[in-house]
Amino acid sequence: MKTIFFIPARGGSTRVKNKNLKKIDRTSILAKKIKNCLATKLGKVYVSTDSKKIAQISTNNGANILDLRPKSLSTSKSSMLSSIINFLENYQKKYFSLPDFIILAPTTNPFLKKNSICQSIKVLKNKLVHRMAYTMRKASSAMLITSVTTAASFMATGISPIMPLVSFGIFSALVIVVNYILIITFLPSVYFVYEIHISKRFKCFKAIKLCFKKIIK
Repeated sequence: MKTIFFIPARGGSTRVKNKNLKKIDRTSILAKKIKNCLATKLGKVYVSTDSKKIAQISTNNGANILDLRPKSLSTSKSSMLSSIINFLENYQKKYFSLPDFIILAPTTNPFLKKNSICQSIKVLKNKLVHRMAYTMRKASSAMLITSVTTAASFMATGISPIMPLVSFGIFSALVIVVNYILIITFLPSVYFVYEIHISKRFKCFKAIKLCFKKIIK
């Protein structure tokens, strides 16, 4: 399975000027990210940018540039998804295929370790059931804490002398509890059914994805 890294690094940073070229220990965060990705030996690294300077620095550090990103997709209002779609279109035109896995590696997380990236890909490449189990194991505890604290806040309205407020608080707390139970029990089952039986058989879902792509562009 072909895996590649995708690093978005536009030149026109607004809040922090030249954000992607800021240095840590005399090395730009862009160069650090490229080196960390290459160190995993999982696949090639591609940088998407509208800046010739960033493109040159990227290639000097071992990354690949397919083409400069259009200015229309490099504004502060441009979505990450639009840059990914633009990159994949250029990738397909050049290689007549698409990668099996694309790892989004923004420069704003320069301290992401090689082992963390490798472990994530290992989980991703495992069977669907293993990926779901890993995801639920990591997320369920955080969702539980959030659900319990939010439900408790709503239940606290039970001491109010205003009956409509009490009813609303209890109802909201019950909805949050039921929602959590459904997420950790019913949602995984629905996802499995969709992935195994629906997505591969009904072409209408592909049409919906295509329409969504055109809307984003």
